[in-house]
Amino acid sequence: MKLRKLSKELLLLPLATFDGLTIESEEPPKETPFDELPAWEESKVKRLPLVWTNPVTKNAHLQVHGCCVYQLVHSQTGEVIAELKEAREIVHRLMRAAIMPKQIYCHGWTSGDLCIFHNRGVIHSVTGEFGPEEKRLMHQCNVASGEDPFLLK
Repeated sequence: MKLRKLSKELLLLPLATFDGLTIESEEPPKETPFDELPAWEESKVKRLPLVWTNPVTKNAHLQVHGCCVYQLVHSQTGEVIAELKEAREIVHRLMRAAIMPKQIYCHGWTSGDLCIFHNRGVIHSVTGEFGPEEKRLMHQCNVASGEDPFLLK
């Protein structure tokens, strides 16, 4: 099978932790340094709280994209609390409680299955489903939302 150039590049990215919660920090790092990335608009970068408030129940929920975190910043002072490696370790520790056996639903996939879930209400990942020689390519469809998550003060 021939892989397109982009697919080859994706295979060179950092690996997920064994439980799928975040990314392994490797030495040397596999991430492309910020100064080598294509230009982006700083105004479009989202900084979201680790603890979000459910707009209906007003309950607080830990919700973090462990694969996207690169820095933890204090929301009131702007002080950087942790850079990439330590930020990933902290987020991983916080998320571990959410994947205790009593909290997990594992779907045994068969051809034609469709799973729908509330993206802000569950942590979702794929672990243990594929053998070491298998690769996963996932396509994601998002329904646009006009509301960012927020922290009720």
